[in-house]
Amino acid sequence: MFRYGHFQNRWTPGPQAIIQIYSPQDPSLSAKVNAIVDSGAVLTAIPQWTIEEIDDGNLEYTWITVKGAIGIGERRKTYIINLRLGNYYFPDLEVVALDKECALIGRDILNEYRVILDAPKGRWSIEESS
Repeated sequence: MFRYGHFQNRWTPGPQAIIQIYSPQDPSLSAKVNAIVDSGAVLTAIPQWTIEEIDDGNLEYTWITVKGAIGIGERRKTYIINLRLGNYYFPDLEVVALDKECALIGRDILNEYRVILDAPKGRWSIEESS
């Protein structure tokens, strides 16, 4: 169970979590980052500064064009990382690097699970679908 909070907006709480990312080549290289649930994001996005914390010079990247909410395409790097969200572990997950403070938990993760948003109680959960 995760809580709603104010990582994204201090006036309107939303579903959030702290995630941990790891270098696939060296799991001792890791970083924690605040993350928000973003059902509009196709891929999970990670702040560039956290990628730099786990990159010992061996993280490979590719370029893709991503479109934001207003539809303008931008070229961004994607990396393969390992990610932990609560009790769930996602090895070799492709993520987009963004110039943001928070990570975005995208549909690449959300669509694999049952996600329950309970805004009146200020909590959310992710669980195996039955």
